[in-house]
Amino acid sequence: MKFKTLSLVIVVASLTLPCLAQQQTDNRTSITELIAKQLELSGNNRGQLQAALDLSAPTERQAMEFLLAYMPERDLTSLSSEFLLDNVRQALAVRTETEWQKTVPDAVFFNDVLPYAAIDESRDAWRAEFREKFWPLVKDCKSGSDVAQKLNEAVFKEINVKYSTQRKRASQSPKESIEQGIASCSGLSIILVDACRSVGVPARVAGIPKWANKDGNHTWVEIWDGDWHFTGAAEYDANGLDRAWFNADAALADKSSLYSSIYAVSYQPTGDFFPLVWARDDRTFHAVNVTERYTKDKPKTAKTETVRVLVTTKSTTSKKRIARALEVWPSEKPDERQSGMSADESRDLNDILSFELQRNTNYVVQDVDPDYPRSFVITTPDAAQQMLEFWMDESTVTVPNKLDSTGRETSTAIEKLTKSYFEASPEERSTIKFDPKVVVELSGDTSAIRAGIWAVFREGPLTEQLKSDFDANQAVNGEHVSPYTIKTVGNLPAGSKKWPLFIAMHGGGNASAEVNDSQWKVMQRYYKDQPDLGGYKYIALRAPNNSWNGFYDNYVYPLIENLIAQQIAFGDIDPNRVYIMGYSHGGYGAFAIGPKMPDRFAAIHASASAPTDGETIATNLRTTRFTFMIGENDTAYGRRERCEAFAKKIAELRRDRQDIYPVEMFYKAGYGHGGLPDRDMIRAMLPFRRNPVPREITWEMTDPVVDNLFWLSVEAPAKGQSVDARILPGSNSVPMIELETVHVDQITVWLDERLTGAATEIDIKLNGQVARHQLNPSIRNLCDSLLRRSDPELAFKCRVDLNIPKQE
Repeated sequence: MKFKTLSLVIVVASLTLPCLAQQQTDNRTSITELIAKQLELSGNNRGQLQAALDLSAPTERQAMEFLLAYMPERDLTSLSSEFLLDNVRQALAVRTETEWQKTVPDAVFFNDVLPYAAIDESRDAWRAEFREKFWPLVKDCKSGSDVAQKLNEAVFKEINVKYSTQRKRASQSPKESIEQGIASCSGLSIILVDACRSVGVPARVAGIPKWANKDGNHTWVEIWDGDWHFTGAAEYDANGLDRAWFNADAALADKSSLYSSIYAVSYQPTGDFFPLVWARDDRTFHAVNVTERYTKDKPKTAKTETVRVLVTTKSTTSKKRIARALEVWPSEKPDERQSGMSADESRDLNDILSFELQRNTNYVVQDVDPDYPRSFVITTPDAAQQMLEFWMDESTVTVPNKLDSTGRETSTAIEKLTKSYFEASPEERSTIKFDPKVVVELSGDTSAIRAGIWAVFREGPLTEQLKSDFDANQAVNGEHVSPYTIKTVGNLPAGSKKWPLFIAMHGGGNASAEVNDSQWKVMQRYYKDQPDLGGYKYIALRAPNNSWNGFYDNYVYPLIENLIAQQIAFGDIDPNRVYIMGYSHGGYGAFAIGPKMPDRFAAIHASASAPTDGETIATNLRTTRFTFMIGENDTAYGRRERCEAFAKKIAELRRDRQDIYPVEMFYKAGYGHGGLPDRDMIRAMLPFRRNPVPREITWEMTDPVVDNLFWLSVEAPAKGQSVDARILPGSNSVPMIELETVHVDQITVWLDERLTGAATEIDIKLNGQVARHQLNPSIRNLCDSLLRRSDPELAFKCRVDLNIPKQE
């Protein structure tokens, strides 16, 4: 009897029950019949649902009927009357507190504010707690959009939940996510939907099961404010709604495809269902296909011209995604730049940085690290899309300095001691002892200490000859002397303390002194000044003789070291921004000097020249930018063929990796030996910076004079010797260095926190055999490495000396 009376009331109430769409329900079917069927499906829980109806006040009855009429079967058998009554009363309480709440139509309120869940998550009683917590944040907002923006900005900080792929399940309830402190994009979306609903803003989960243009799915939130708008959960954008990293991806959705359509969840039946990526066979939850709203402004991209390049950056140490500021530009057009920030682990897996680039074109991708940026060379394919994954080392992350008052007091002692050290003879230096207390200063970031010791070094007697050469504008190695001219272009940008330096080498070679002098004068003005780029200094270097190999013989490499050292010491040159370039005879010099000494340069360029057998070593260019330009008709001495072979060799070395060998050939059709279009090369080179501490080194030796490369040194270099070295994360916080050597009897590994972090030990795997070594920092090591390199960026506080058993 009680049930019949109730049914009668329902019939009357059902006359005004809102209905969005009832394609799955015959129009003649009454709400009475819907609820009767629902009660039959509720099994042992029927009493709870009946009680929810009986105890509903007249003002609550319509809302309760709506929930019961369209409730998923899993909820019919489990939800209590107390849960449902509390949900309805809390929802109705926020209908009329503000003017913007009053504008929500009944149909939208019932379908997108009233429901107790967003999708298939566990059923939490979240309304009262969320309303109490978040209403004070939004009570003064003037619209639903403002509320949604405010909540998206504040909620996730307030409850301390962030994105992570380590969450227990995809569609977690708010309680589950709060307990873990992490959630997927779906879990974050559920939280934002519930937060909006708790204060009267209609909200629903939206998403795409599979992107039309790449792997992966995504879930986000739609909110109603006169119309539907979207936002990424925990991805607040101060510029407003309808802006997200996935706009371009969503614009490519395909309404004709089940899994590449975009859906918004609906509590009431619609004739469609929301595909659950984590439960593909579950068709319980209704949805509206909203694809057309996202694709109406689909970008009109010319498929024949552009390719969408998607970039992910990962740490070589942690193997996880890391956020890096990237710049991308065509190799020969550095002014046409695009920039962006790649996503780290706090962002959705499908949040991938993208660039729209020209097809079949070479581009430079640069990690804009403030200290040691890395550069990569890519060639875009003849395709609509290219996905790239760059592995970045985190060697530039330094350890906080641990200096205290005692450390600051010993700084003066360090300066005095290093002054005495640099003034002593080599024999006397071996007897000098450093106070062990100063090791305190070496336990963290030693950049300030290196700079201090460098200042002492450059003012000492060991640099007197460097200063003399600097004042005379000449580079010297014994009897070999190369005069140079130097000019300043532009003004040093505000905030910069050091100048970039370009070293340019002239053509000529095996000719009279008059010819080479004339070529030298040409080089003094050959490369166009680029003052708009900011200030730099430009040296035109005269070859030390008039021979074929004036710029590429064993005497040249120490001479170039002399030039760079004097300019760093007395010319206010940034050691990480030294560039070398040349044309013809000078280009041959660049082909020899650059690959033998890549640790000295930010970028190297050679024009109208070619590699030289036995002198140009491609393998050494693993991390240094090297470009060369050759004309189609420049075939004398096999120049073009040698350049093409060199480019092929680089491709073989690079294989399928994009993060090594940033080397590129500029092939100029129709050109011969003269007049190549390279006079603007300074613009193309200046964006590059040297990384003095790369985590991978390949060093193939060809002569007895170049005995250092980055953080490696040997005492007796010789042709046929080689080293491959790389630093790996290792285990138990102990890094590992892998060394593979050929015909090397002895090698020294120089290290500091830039390469090993806070580690006090390191494992070295030498030709397959692993041994652990203590890292004992010392001022002596800093001084000795500074003596070797005359470069503060190549001074190290630790050294490991290795004697290598003779190899077969």
